[in-house]
Amino acid sequence: MIKKLFAAAALFGFIAINISYWDDPVFYRRLWDTLTHPDPSYENFSPTEIVAGSAEIVLPKAKPETQTIPQDVLDAAASYAKEYKSFSMMVIHKGVIQAEWYNEGWDENSLTQSQSAHKTIVAILVGIAIDKGLIDSVDDPVKKYIPEWEGSDKGNITLYDLLTMSSGLEQMPFSLNPFREKSAFKYLFSKDREALVLSAEKIWQPQEKYDYNEMDPALLGIILERVSGQRYADFLNQNLWQPLGNMPSKVWLDRENGNAVVSCCLLIPTRNWARLGLLLKDGGRFNGQQIVSEAWVEDMIKASPTNTAYGYLTWRAEGVKAYTDKKRITDPDNWTAHHGEDFLDPDLFYYWGRGGQMVYISRFYDLVVIRTGPHSGRAPMKAGWDNTHLMNSMIRALQSKP
Repeated sequence: MIKKLFAAAALFGFIAINISYWDDPVFYRRLWDTLTHPDPSYENFSPTEIVAGSAEIVLPKAKPETQTIPQDVLDAAASYAKEYKSFSMMVIHKGVIQAEWYNEGWDENSLTQSQSAHKTIVAILVGIAIDKGLIDSVDDPVKKYIPEWEGSDKGNITLYDLLTMSSGLEQMPFSLNPFREKSAFKYLFSKDREALVLSAEKIWQPQEKYDYNEMDPALLGIILERVSGQRYADFLNQNLWQPLGNMPSKVWLDRENGNAVVSCCLLIPTRNWARLGLLLKDGGRFNGQQIVSEAWVEDMIKASPTNTAYGYLTWRAEGVKAYTDKKRITDPDNWTAHHGEDFLDPDLFYYWGRGGQMVYISRFYDLVVIRTGPHSGRAPMKAGWDNTHLMNSMIRALQSKP
């Protein structure tokens, strides 16, 4: 009898797996690929869509006699970056590159995975859409642009709620169970991410609390495509990459000609991050052109009501150490979140992606520092990393100058 029960259970499991597999074979292939490649540097994003950019606008490089940051400080920063297995590091002061370092196997043409640093780009694009009149206001309810939510309570969530990660929408939790209807892996690996995003339920009232959530930027990406009538990669290319003189990059899709992933996974060279950092440092202006309004940049970096360390999909120095110290109690392996001290510029803000994909920006010191590195797995960042170290070492050097 027991053997028959085991046989029946095995048969049921086999049938269930086969039905589930053929419902979304792309999901299972991606999940298997990820689970069998634990290397935090592993990249297999397919399919992708090219963000073509334009002729590169090359930033000036300081000569030894014109450097404004001492060479020994820059060398120590490069050594720190190398110690923590970084792919690249760049330091820009007053619009001039002071240091550009790449680890072995990486160079200025290498594409690195953005992780959540991509979210801040989404916020910039929302500002551009407002500047162009494609979106009326951050106070607009989502149902204005997502008619599928008309008549639903979640349709009253505003774009402001999405930008500040306070929408009240449910999380897609981490789960290795392939049969689970909603999970982080389902969101990342399924053949139709849009359907999963639109199925998200509201579980508390907007602005009740801050809750870092992949659904919020994902909805903004859907809205950008709908209001512009363009694919996300085309809108990004026309409104940011070309005006910035950015080099070609890649957006990850769920399927051929499908939905773009905008909450992570932009494949981008380091020099593009440099221009994106300078854009925000200079109030939305680059190379003599106002690409996004200065007022929007100010709104992006203003503290949100539910988290002083967060603006519009953008991180802020104010309050971030206290916030991440608390978070690391539940996630002690997350060394990307470790802040050994407060940032020396309390008004500093930054793009931030898992594994230490960082673009730090200080307007007071006219300084941008970039670091990229491994991005995947449970703990892509080597233990001991201090998220304030690179920026604070540069600021200390500038403070000590006569």
